[in-house]
Amino acid sequence: MRFGDQPIPDELHDTIMNIASEEELLKWYRFAYEAESLTDLLPGKRGNGHGA
Repeated sequence: MRFGDQPIPDELHDTIMNIASEEELLKWYRFAYEAESLTDLLPGKRGNGHGA
């Protein structure tokens, strides 16, 4: 909802669907809240906790 009708990149969808714990899910919730775009959430992007 936050990013409108933008399609979720497959890489991001797969990452989210493989979240294994409530703690990790809460981290991703925070990442989504703080992100300026969907690409900010892709693995390897600064600020998402998965690289850079």
